[in-house]
Amino acid sequence: MTQQDIEDFLNQPELFRQLLQPITELEGALRAQAELDNINNKLYATVDEDIPDEYRDLVEEYYRVLSENQESENTDQ
Repeated sequence: MTQQDIEDFLNQPELFRQLLQPITELEGALRAQAELDNINNKLYATVDEDIPDEYRDLVEEYYRVLSENQESENTDQ
């Protein structure tokens, strides 16, 4: 390919646009998928994490109170 061939190609903006459009669409789709994957990883990251010992009692109390509140709401209905 000569320098002139490259210049001729670059001087055809419609052809250049047509070649870039699918690439741009693919990039957008890949970015969107990567963002979704990132969000999903953040949502589930804490499932596998251990609770630090100094917070374990507080977390257990939190869930106990939540379950008691749900039980009382269910009996009120």
